[in-house]
Amino acid sequence: MHQFAWLELFGGNWLLLNDNSKYPARSWVDKYAALAELEEEGWTIAGPFRKRLSMTKPRHRSCGYAMMRTVH
Repeated sequence: MHQFAWLELFGGNWLLLNDNSKYPARSWVDKYAALAELEEEGWTIAGPFRKRLSMTKPRHRSCGYAMMRTVH
């Protein structure tokens, strides 16, 4: 079974968002600490990806990482 998640910068914190909850599963202040911890847990990380936050304000962008891991 595959598990998917997204790590996104929001309000100065890196939030781990997954399909199990509408609230962040965890958060970190430091991006590199978050990525290192998630890799140790077996997540395959792709990115960074940039996305536009607003159609009316095209300069407002966010950065995030797509993740996947296999759960037995």
